[in-house]
Amino acid sequence: MKNVMAATAALFLLVNVNAADITANRFKKESASHSPITNHLKKELRKQFREEKRNEINDLSKLHFEQDFSNAKAVWNKSPNYDEAVFMQDGNEVTAYYDGTTELVGTTMVKSFNDLPLAAKEYLEKHYSDYTKDEVIFFDDNELNETNMNLYDTPFEDEDNYFVELSKGDKKIILRVNMEGQVSFFKNIH
Repeated sequence: MKNVMAATAALFLLVNVNAADITANRFKKESASHSPITNHLKKELRKQFREEKRNEINDLSKLHFEQDFSNAKAVWNKSPNYDEAVFMQDGNEVTAYYDGTTELVGTTMVKSFNDLPLAAKEYLEKHYSDYTKDEVIFFDDNELNETNMNLYDTPFEDEDNYFVELSKGDKKIILRVNMEGQVSFFKNIH
């Protein structure tokens, strides 16, 4: 009797294992026949997820902003290079730029021509008197972060600078002014 039961159990086990193999092989064949569509959909979903994440402000940037500018309320924007926080400070609109590691690169704020160092104002009056002075942007570098800043789609060494927008007719240029008042060409804008 034991031999009959053992033989029956062995036969039952063999049938179940064989059935499981047949089912697994059928599943593999069906999956393989659908895999191009499934793989394409998976690839599109992954791409969409990465794109959505790329357009999100990093929560750590927000946390670092709260530490850097306590009690300031910001409106956040996402640019290709930075998480940008726009807020008011001492009556001025300020933009803080946080890099891919969520660290503050620096801030910008609109200034006036009169805020420029005296040497720069004299130089501009002498060499660019026929240009209209449009906007002056001050970049205040975070010296603790070595990431270079990118303004007007142009990277530059990280240091405090003014950027002076000048125009004449349809020509628009940007000059860079350092804290000592030295003026250098920065970029043409068309």
